[in-house]
Amino acid sequence: MAKYIKKNAKTDDLIISTTIKLAKEHGLFHVTISNIINEANINRSTFYRHFLDKYDLINEMENRVLKRIQLNQRMLYQTKIHEIKNFEISRVFFFTLLTIIDENHEILAFLFSRNGDPAFSQRLVGLFLEMSYESWNYIIKSDDSKGMKLFANYSVGAILASIKLWIDNYDQYTKQEVFDFLIKVRKSEISALDLDEKTTGN
Repeated sequence: MAKYIKKNAKTDDLIISTTIKLAKEHGLFHVTISNIINEANINRSTFYRHFLDKYDLINEMENRVLKRIQLNQRMLYQTKIHEIKNFEISRVFFFTLLTIIDENHEILAFLFSRNGDPAFSQRLVGLFLEMSYESWNYIIKSDDSKGMKLFANYSVGAILASIKLWIDNYDQYTKQEVFDFLIKVRKSEISALDLDEKTTGN
């Protein structure tokens, strides 16, 4: 069973990497299933054993990244979060997030590009906003819901713009440099808005 699962995953990876290669040249929505199976040297039946259609393939490609980010947040909040003090929650989250981005920078570079999927950025914005709202319960004390929504939308836009800059200029910035910048700015933003960080732990 384990051998079968490994082989299945290997074929998934082949189909996805082939799709990215073709899409970089022709644009994602101009690539056909025939193009993919010919380039990957697989049968049409093999493709359909793995994906329903091209759009299912695109969703799987994007979900690989989105689900890892969601899992990261869920695991963080399921730990003994009361033992994590002050801003350390954000530090742990951002470092793990950037690790995920780093490990998937090639697929993200493609998805963010003009030949990628324009809808992916909106999916990422929606996910980040959802996580931002959830994080208020752990990080920030504020009764100003309108102000917090403005802050969430502003900060999510800034974070994603910084991540995209890193992906587009991957050789010019290290993960640590991006992390240090985001943490520094995040702390100054919260301070400037006169929002209190929640203090957890003893």
